[in-house]
Amino acid sequence: MQSPNRVLLNVGFDTREVYTVGSWFRVLEAAVYRVDSGTYFAPARAEESRSGRRVIQGSPYGPNMVFFARSATIASDYRHEAHDHRLDFRSCRIDRDGWVALSVPVNVASGELSYGNWSCPEPDTSGLQTEIERRLQL
Repeated sequence: MQSPNRVLLNVGFDTREVYTVGSWFRVLEAAVYRVDSGTYFAPARAEESRSGRRVIQGSPYGPNMVFFARSATIASDYRHEAHDHRLDFRSCRIDRDGWVALSVPVNVASGELSYGNWSCPEPDTSGLQTEIERRLQL
């Protein structure tokens, strides 16, 4: 059986279109690592749960992409509202208000970065992409 990405490539869809700054993914908790220490972003959840962590791509497509993790329960340094574009993006998983930890860049295990785990793009009007670019000095 072919991977979803391979099938999409076979029909002319360039999967790199979803791997852009501002793309949201829902990945396994145990696949999200802090850039500064190499430890899990949320150690207790990573070891006990198969739950998904929402992460936003902060740097351009490439082998060393930086992401930022989101939480709907723990306050952090950037308040982020739930998305209201499910009619356009049925895969959107940003369904609760929350926070994005912009002070804690994370890496995501590459096996988690598939079209099947892609959620949606961050709306241009939110200001989050501008803040990510400012922090990473892109």
